[in-house]
Amino acid sequence: MRHLGSIGTAAPTVFEMAGSDGSWVALCQGRRDTNGDGHVGVDVGRRGKLSGDRMQSYLVLGDGKGEAIDELAAYDPTGRWLVVMQHGRLVLLDSRSDKRLDLSALGADARDDALPYRQHRALSFDAGGTRLLYVRQSAGKTHVVVRDLVSGAETTIDPGPGRLWRARLSPDGSKVVLRMIVDDTNKNGKLEWPVPARKTNPWRCHGPIPTYPSWLSRGDEPTVKVAPSSGGSAKVVPGFAVPFGRSLLVRDADGRLSLERDPGDPVQLADNKCGARVLHADAARGLVLVACSAPRGRSPLALVGAGYHQDLKVDLAAAPPDRFPAGRSRLLALYPGADTALMDLDTRKLTLLHRGDRVIATSRARALVQRGRRLVIHDVDHAPEHVLEGRTDRLPDARATGRFAVVAPLVVDVGAGKLLGKVSGRPLAVSSAGLVLVAQGRQARAHQLSGGPLRWIEPR
Repeated sequence: MRHLGSIGTAAPTVFEMAGSDGSWVALCQGRRDTNGDGHVGVDVGRRGKLSGDRMQSYLVLGDGKGEAIDELAAYDPTGRWLVVMQHGRLVLLDSRSDKRLDLSALGADARDDALPYRQHRALSFDAGGTRLLYVRQSAGKTHVVVRDLVSGAETTIDPGPGRLWRARLSPDGSKVVLRMIVDDTNKNGKLEWPVPARKTNPWRCHGPIPTYPSWLSRGDEPTVKVAPSSGGSAKVVPGFAVPFGRSLLVRDADGRLSLERDPGDPVQLADNKCGARVLHADAARGLVLVACSAPRGRSPLALVGAGYHQDLKVDLAAAPPDRFPAGRSRLLALYPGADTALMDLDTRKLTLLHRGDRVIATSRARALVQRGRRLVIHDVDHAPEHVLEGRTDRLPDARATGRFAVVAPLVVDVGAGKLLGKVSGRPLAVSSAGLVLVAQGRQARAHQLSGGPLRWIEPR
């Protein structure tokens, strides 16, 4: 689906999100003189704080001015489904048909926590856009609901004792992962989330400089529970790391990482001398990329599976927290120190690229690599590398969706390994059809917002 008309109006604009297929765009705009100074304007302060006329969130389906919303609450990776808060109510929307369902009328819990740049605490889509998780409050009780997005059928999960903090579907939609406040770990006589609940903020739209609040020693430690999305009761999973298809990755008290297909029957993947942290979990291939946190100094990387262990001979400065599974890409970009490497999960080979390279996107056997102001297609199945025509901006904005990527001003079909053309303006998003979203007015800078309207354009 391609929409080449204007999106929004000629007003100060903050782009928020676009559907991967380009069918919808969420943005904030200051369209009215709300402070009574006689003109419409929004200023950006030294720390990115916005002032001037109040900005309003809008959802635009296709093109046009769009409709006012309170906020974009959740969206699925395919671009079809989204949940918006509108007039204080959660609404599920099918962007293909514009059909809507009032989730609040079904008892949906709209409360969120104050963590910025994170998905809503009580809304979650699976990777295929087939299921939606939401939390229902009814008669003082909390239930987790998994809704089939096509049929509308719902299953209900009992979270059990405790106070629900965050709920999430596994990528394949087979499991529900709950973070519950079960015990009063800070001994203050009540069960509290580790972060505060989010308060209504009339300046919800963020400026160009992100800010991250923090809280010191607040609330209680969460307990992880897992339940099948087909319904039933959630069970406590000690040492939960991440879901792994229909199985789980769990960590023992001594640091061993194991694959748990059935409760009480774990298969060790990494011993306690490693203290593995999960960088990437690929259940389809049965492989887990881990960083060993136990050794002093840097963290060695290893590729592990049931009965399989490969030391990759590279390391990271520090082991990050466990990462929830994301996608089934064949190639993974790694940055050990100043080096850049590609991990091929099909051949289980690690390839070192040039020092300072930046991997923008991957598609099957190909990776798009920024090398200085040049773009290079690296194909792990064929050599040599292919350098694309043209040069990027000195400090280019880069965006990628599916097989398409833009590194300003160059637009590339990574799957085909070829340059599609150029675009003018700072890219805000790229669609799964290779269209690029740009602002038609002034371009955003650290000290100013962009000017609308926005428009999807084809590379030339």
